[in-house]
Amino acid sequence: MVVELRWLLERQLSWIAAADGKLAILGPLPIAMLAVSLSSAQQRFSEISWADFPVLVSTLFLFLSLFYTKAAITPRLSGPVDSDIFFVRISSYTTEEFIERVRSKSNAEFEEDIMRQIHRNASIAKIKHANVAKSVMFLSIATPLWLLSIATGV
Repeated sequence: MVVELRWLLERQLSWIAAADGKLAILGPLPIAMLAVSLSSAQQRFSEISWADFPVLVSTLFLFLSLFYTKAAITPRLSGPVDSDIFFVRISSYTTEEFIERVRSKSNAEFEEDIMRQIHRNASIAKIKHANVAKSVMFLSIATPLWLLSIATGV
């Protein structure tokens, strides 16, 4: 059973890595777009008119995209209590304590530890992918408005 559980744990970790890979684009892109939009903000917004609507709304949605990108990037450090798999728990023990804990665990206890870690990683993957989806949604809404504001020179 440990082999199957290990495979399942690795699957959950790959889902987390897939979400993290998308963040390599979702972080810098809205920042660059905001930099272009707001580079002349002081001059641009001395008097706000309807022509400024695309840049104002796109700025709001770009900030929302960044908010959800940050939420996806934020590490989740609350793992299963008393786990000998979760890195935060492992690092709280001395090397000798950790070795003794692992040696004293039965196969059933080890399998349960893996199952708890699988569940925690599935929860993390779900949260990350939901935040990535929201970030993409807000970036998708912002992009046409941003392009319109660039095209009109507003």
